[in-house]
Amino acid sequence: MRYVIAIIFAIVAGLIVATQFAPDMANAMIKSSKFQSPDQVDDYEAILKISIPLLAAAAAFLVGWLIGGFFDSTPKPTRANKRQ
Repeated sequence: MRYVIAIIFAIVAGLIVATQFAPDMANAMIKSSKFQSPDQVDDYEAILKISIPLLAAAAAFLVGWLIGGFFDSTPKPTRANKRQ
């Protein structure tokens, strides 16, 4: 269950960031930089539009993993179980 929650969080966050935030963030970062050719602008923009949602998905996966730990159904070892 922990993996399912983490994957759902990652997919949802990646899609939201890719559609809502990544283009604006990439454009703002490009405007603040100076380039020598238009090809550099295109390359930088592509890298940013891919890496920003990937980083958001990785962070959301971690959050989902932590939240999924509360719903984990595997029994935790107790002192009585460790002696056996």
